[in-house]
Amino acid sequence: MQYIVFDLEATMSQYIIEIGAAKVSDVEGELKIIDRFQSYVKPPQMDLLDKRTLKFVGLTTDQFIDSPNMVEVMQRFCKWIGEEDYYLCSWSNSDLRLLVNHYAKERYDLSWVKNFNDIQRPICVDVFQENRQISLKEALTMSGIEQDGELHSAGDDAVNTAKLLVKNIKDIVATTSEDPFAQIICALYKNCFICGKTTRHNDLHLNEKGKKTNRCNTCWERINEENLAKELEGKANIKVQ
Repeated sequence: MQYIVFDLEATMSQYIIEIGAAKVSDVEGELKIIDRFQSYVKPPQMDLLDKRTLKFVGLTTDQFIDSPNMVEVMQRFCKWIGEEDYYLCSWSNSDLRLLVNHYAKERYDLSWVKNFNDIQRPICVDVFQENRQISLKEALTMSGIEQDGELHSAGDDAVNTAKLLVKNIKDIVATTSEDPFAQIICALYKNCFICGKTTRHNDLHLNEKGKKTNRCNTCWERINEENLAKELEGKANIKVQ
């Protein structure tokens, strides 16, 4: 089986604006990157391309004016993947979650989402012995791999992730899934770090920076109430003294 390594870039409002991928296959007994895919995606409204996003990815609105929409890009992407069976890989499962969330806004073909494997975890844990999420840039440096192109470019990030896959393939046990739909649904959920309850990803608490935490809103509120109670109790004790 070959490997399809993909990466996405999106706006602050979670609209996908670029998809990149690298195709990895066995060539005379050695895994090699044999092809790559890249396309910008024109959003439904151009004003979705906020300045912060454009600065982050290093692009301008001009690069999206004549770009195909998401449905067209997905059609091209599926054709590029081809008929051969494959493992689908990415650096963490955040892009899979993004893909599914975006699907609710614009319906497109998700039949290619199968045999998904998050290669970030085995590389972080089994290769680097780290119990934390390592960035793609850091992983490349730690692996002694020269970075291809620019960071936050879906096409380049996909190739760089594929390089990590090729170098660390002995520590990555890719798996298949008999139920691709289950993998898609699972991408929408996450376990709360405190109570362990499975929570829809969109319902996780947002911190002061607007980023999702690993705590559900119920636990976050309870912890804040407990901290407030301790603070009030401490102030009361000071007054008594």
